[in-house]
Amino acid sequence: MKNSCSLFRLLLMGIALAMTPTCGASPDTDMKEDNIFPFTLLPQEVQWQTFGHLTPTEHAKVAPTCKLWHQSFQEHLANPLRSERGQMLHDPVTPFQHFTPVEAEKSLTLTLEQDGFVFVPFGHEAFLKNLNVISDQDVIPLLPHLYAKAFGTKEDPLSPEDVACLKAVMPWSRIALTSTNQETSKEKALESLLGLEGNPRLVRFSKELPLQLLKSEPRTLVLTFSELTQHQDFLPPFFAAHPDQQVHLVADDAYFAQKYNTSNWHFAFIPSEKILDLPAKSLSTVRHLILSDPHHMVTGMGSRFLMDAKDLLSVDIKGFNKVQTLQPGFLKNATSLCEQSKKKIQQFKDEVAKGRPALHPDFNPVAYLSSGAL
Repeated sequence: MKNSCSLFRLLLMGIALAMTPTCGASPDTDMKEDNIFPFTLLPQEVQWQTFGHLTPTEHAKVAPTCKLWHQSFQEHLANPLRSERGQMLHDPVTPFQHFTPVEAEKSLTLTLEQDGFVFVPFGHEAFLKNLNVISDQDVIPLLPHLYAKAFGTKEDPLSPEDVACLKAVMPWSRIALTSTNQETSKEKALESLLGLEGNPRLVRFSKELPLQLLKSEPRTLVLTFSELTQHQDFLPPFFAAHPDQQVHLVADDAYFAQKYNTSNWHFAFIPSEKILDLPAKSLSTVRHLILSDPHHMVTGMGSRFLMDAKDLLSVDIKGFNKVQTLQPGFLKNATSLCEQSKKKIQQFKDEVAKGRPALHPDFNPVAYLSSGAL
């Protein structure tokens, strides 16, 4: 049935395009009201479907046809990133994730050129090389406002655990800035964070959190590994509050300070090898799990990391770019995982095994912009 619907949509597109007059404008002429290319008046979904079936080579042939086709192609490249940036707190799945490596590079570079900044999705960290990004220092004055945007409550001052959880759901360090007019670009990027679309499902854990809030509808409960360790006896009712609830666990410095028995993690000596442990029994009723490492500190996963976590239906792993070792018990016998989660976990294992090579190690976005390749 799904294939039939797809073929039907393609058939409709073919009919619509067959009835569309040829664009009469050249790339070097301004468009007038009476000769606007009708393709751009088609529903956006039809435009997206059409360009989505073109290869990069076909894109290159089509885009120079006229100004509006070129603009339409550029919007096709840039819109997924703008959408993903605006809905960052919702962590959406966008068509960008299905772009080819060439399309991804063009999309990131084009958006950076047009907007002065660009949000780089997970899996495309190579693009951040050679570019400045929004730093933790840049957001300090905005932290109470950003926290309120993410979690609906204003805390001032924020604890290190609060900041780690905020960065996990609002990964500002993934926003790259153009090398020209950098201060202006930074200002615009920070404004975009304040203007993000809120997500009422996000809930920050605290001991004062009303349990009824989690029972009323599925939420995403956000807490750190150190808080999981500290409140192990307190948390089970919160984890079992709703069958469709997500738990978002965030790696933090305090967890490693606790693990290595240091009393003050601000001044503690913590080994450079930071191995994350997560016994399945600590999340025995959790069915949907997100794991984040916003500060990129974790270097390995322990031998019993979620081993025998048979209640888990989904797992998403974000930001663990520094992981070099996965011990044999990592997610072993997690037999109920959905196929999508299994694919993501296998991809993560493969990336760790081969040292996470960049898609294009020599790609330099600054040089690419300067070349006028777009």
